[in-house]
Amino acid sequence: MKLRIYEAQLYNKWVRLLLDTGEPNVTGFSDAWADARYVEVKAESIEQAARLLARDYPSEAGFVISGIEELPNSNEPRIKVVK
Repeated sequence: MKLRIYEAQLYNKWVRLLLDTGEPNVTGFSDAWADARYVEVKAESIEQAARLLARDYPSEAGFVISGIEELPNSNEPRIKVVK
């Protein structure tokens, strides 16, 4: 099966909570994790992409995956050029 490229939006809920309440961030993760980040992953399906992301960004560590979508074929331009 061909690998597809997926993009996930995720953040860390513990970092977000600490920063929102004015507490120091003692999680060991950067303050930048309070904001949504976009991460690309190659997988055969969206389900596999979700599993890979959950492995690399575990919910037990405060990570929240708020969305996953398949990106267009990486061999094709994402922006259509009009001449």
